[in-house]
Amino acid sequence: MARASTARGVLLCWVRMEAGRIADCRIVPAAAWNFHPEGAFCREACSSIDESPEAAMRRLSLLALALDPSLPYRIELVEDTGKGRKRA
Repeated sequence: MARASTARGVLLCWVRMEAGRIADCRIVPAAAWNFHPEGAFCREACSSIDESPEAAMRRLSLLALALDPSLPYRIELVEDTGKGRKRA
């Protein structure tokens, strides 16, 4: 197992060897951490900040670009129904 810090966050690589050959390899890119439901983007998106929808869209767009500018994204603001966390 190896861990590398990159400009976009932590990259994890796990390799299983058998008889001197790679039998399995898994790579977990930074985007998997950053955009996971418990990750930085969702934590920030679900935080209770009193702001206009326009300000929220700008803040979340900048955050998405900061976390991984190579990924296409779409942000949709959804009204809180009181049945759990807000989605962004």
